[in-house]
Amino acid sequence: INRSTDVRLTNIQTLSLYDNGIETITQDMFKDMPNLRYIDLQENRITKLPSRAFEYLSDIKLIIMNNNPLHCDCDLQWMSIVSNYGIDFTDFNNPTCTTPPEHRG
Repeated sequence: INRSTDVRLTNIQTLSLYDNGIETITQDMFKDMPNLRYIDLQENRITKLPSRAFEYLSDIKLIIMNNNPLHCDCDLQWMSIVSNYGIDFTDFNNPTCTTPPEHRG
């Protein structure tokens, strides 16, 4: 999905992007989907998530992140903070880190 796609996405509440080979989530990827509540991003190749990627989603409840090769560093700390506000990141309590080597596994 890119911003040049001329499709109205404002009413989407559930979005499954399961196993699509996604490597990058941009900070405005979900900007035109304000009613989005559930996102399935599992089984992709996502290594990083920008802290502002979900800022436009005031109704978001669940983000499924299982089995992505996360790069676990301080840039992902924001995920634990937003989890305190009722957003459930599945697999975040036990993420699968592929890099850096000292956090692998």
